[in-house]
Amino acid sequence: HLDLLKLQGITCDPCGCPSLITLMKVLAHLGLKNHFSLIKIILQWNDDERLCKDSLYALAGQDIGSHFLEAVIWLTPPEFSNEIGKKMELQCTEKLREYCLHSLSNFVVQNLLLRITDRELMKKVAKHCSGFSREIIEKKFTGVLHRCAQSCVRLDIKKGQKQIFESILESKGEGGDGAFLRARTVVPALLKIQIEENGRLNFDVPSARLVESLLRFKGKYSGPISKAIISMPENTLEAIACNRLACSCLLDPIFDSFTEVPKDSLRMLMRQFKGKFSNLAKNLVGSYLVLKMFEVADLTGKKTVVSEISNANCGSVGYLSRLEATKGGRLILSKCMVERFGRDPREWENLIQKRVKPKEMLEEIFSVIDSSKKRTRNEKPELLETFSHNGDDNSDDDDASEQNYDKKIKKQRGSSNAREKSEFKEVKEETKIIEQVKKENQVAADKEEMVETKQLPPLLNKVKFEMEELPYFTTENDRSNSSAEIKSFAAYSAVKKEREEEIEYPNKIKDEIESLKGNNIRIF
Repeated sequence: HLDLLKLQGITCDPCGCPSLITLMKVLAHLGLKNHFSLIKIILQWNDDERLCKDSLYALAGQDIGSHFLEAVIWLTPPEFSNEIGKKMELQCTEKLREYCLHSLSNFVVQNLLLRITDRELMKKVAKHCSGFSREIIEKKFTGVLHRCAQSCVRLDIKKGQKQIFESILESKGEGGDGAFLRARTVVPALLKIQIEENGRLNFDVPSARLVESLLRFKGKYSGPISKAIISMPENTLEAIACNRLACSCLLDPIFDSFTEVPKDSLRMLMRQFKGKFSNLAKNLVGSYLVLKMFEVADLTGKKTVVSEISNANCGSVGYLSRLEATKGGRLILSKCMVERFGRDPREWENLIQKRVKPKEMLEEIFSVIDSSKKRTRNEKPELLETFSHNGDDNSDDDDASEQNYDKKIKKQRGSSNAREKSEFKEVKEETKIIEQVKKENQVAADKEEMVETKQLPPLLNKVKFEMEELPYFTTENDRSNSSAEIKSFAAYSAVKKEREEEIEYPNKIKDEIESLKGNNIRIF
């Protein structure tokens, strides 16, 4: 019941804004929709569109109101975030540039990019952000590019990945003609790594997050970035491997199964860490990296890792106890079988081969299955992949290429459906013929058996068997006479009913006589 001006004043008040955000969180947690109506009132959502845009613009640039707008983004459905992005005019280059280069509103944009689900809007945002990425990096607002790259991976926007990758490589000047040579100069310039005398590692965290998002791109984009990281000096790589945040951002994505990093990058990393596996195994963070490298490496690489750890165990006193003191060290001792290697290297090698062979066989089987699997309806055929490549350089041709693609897909589906229907009819007719032949053969076989064995038909045979088990056929003459008289199941049931009544009648008389005796009545 408060006025609109008072509500908007509360959103910018240092004491009222946290209270209002807490109230909205409680209402959202209880499943009530009152917070949604309150948000629409404050943002003037149902009023004139110009007024709504002005209120969003004012809140995004205010130091306390921006926190309220971030809470609104996370307490509403993703569809509402799409509408907020459109009303903030993120599809416009100048508006997006103003928001991204502002010290407060860039955080609002980052939260919006995490919630947006509209692919068309995200394509425009990625295109515009890649245009002024150098200004974003110079102003140290790298988080915007990180969230933009993260959303391109989440929504699988390949063109956006390409635009961001190329803009970042061009942001630090020229480092060479190839992508790897440019990445080799850009990545260290972004990270700004410094190692202090005590071994502490200092680096730019938002830039490290951006590099992590680039490593999540497809192989042709993540490959140069991973090689640029691996080509750093050995002492820098060792310091990164022993730092939790740096290792999770720069080295762990190289070993993740969902990234398409080339195998030669993994071999380069093994060569870079050669001679330092024993030191990494003692570290809390480095021990897990050693395990990942051991799982990925071939037999010779596994042997080098275990031999270094085993030699360090034999050469220094207390090394084994230091490994057993940490969880990562205990996993290294068990999975790498360090003690077994120290006793008998040949036996260790045989055990490793037994582990590796089933894994390789399964990988080969799955690769064959994936290659021979039929194309689903949502997948693009190989002959029509040119449409996606032709639209990379010219965004205006995307709609036309997609329409042509849909037409060809419909033609192929129509022909395949007609073929499947005709095949199904043929199979159905064949099955009917087979079933008829089986029935005829079964009837003929039954007739032959009845003639050979000279038995009664099944119904009369059943009647005869049940007649023999009845208790009221006392003599053989009764049995022969009754079996001769019965010619069908209906005749048998009638005879059986008459015999049962004859047996039940004297039993009833006996029961009545016994009841009369119990009442002391004289019977003549």
